[in-house]
Amino acid sequence: MSKIRSIARTLGLKSLFYNVTNRFSGNKLSVSRGSRLRTCDVKIRSSGIEIEGRDCHVSIGEGTYVLDSKIEVRGSGCRLIIGRNVRIRHAHLLVQDRGTWLEIGEGTTMTGPRFMVAGSDVGIRTGEDCMIGVGVAVRTSDMHSILDVASGKRVNEDRSVSIGDHVWLGESTQLMKGAEIGSDCVIGAGSLVIGRLAGEGRVYAGRPAREVRRGVTWDRAR
Repeated sequence: MSKIRSIARTLGLKSLFYNVTNRFSGNKLSVSRGSRLRTCDVKIRSSGIEIEGRDCHVSIGEGTYVLDSKIEVRGSGCRLIIGRNVRIRHAHLLVQDRGTWLEIGEGTTMTGPRFMVAGSDVGIRTGEDCMIGVGVAVRTSDMHSILDVASGKRVNEDRSVSIGDHVWLGESTQLMKGAEIGSDCVIGAGSLVIGRLAGEGRVYAGRPAREVRRGVTWDRAR
């Protein structure tokens, strides 16, 4: 029985090696013991995938393309779920600490963003068919603690971020912890999103972002 398991494990590693590394040039892959990477008919070029820690899980959906990007999952019980037919270029996706998660919806495209998920049991969800511009930054944490002097307690808790379906995040937009954006919205270039922008079919812009128009939608065509 142990010999059969050894052969199965070897075949599984070979399949992963050929599907993710050998077929595509310039990739670097590292998966720690006890963690998992699952792919299905994906194209990965000149990218690095590093999964470190315990019981971490990365899943990349069918038809997805990853170019010149860095994907890091570090911690305990963390997960990264990328849907089908997603386009990721020049991105940095970081999921770390404990029980954190990042979900990227089907058909989403992104060029040059940075997603930083840190904390405990918090995450970022991007809906389906989103478009994420160059220099966009999305985070769940301030990354360092602010403490109340009298009690010693941390006062800047980590919070999840939610982005609806069919949302366009303009170039250099920043989404801070706790940000929420409704579906079918446009966030103007350079905007700072703090808190909840719950309306649908609207344009938000500014620092902080405020509604500037409603009753709209957007299209990828010029």
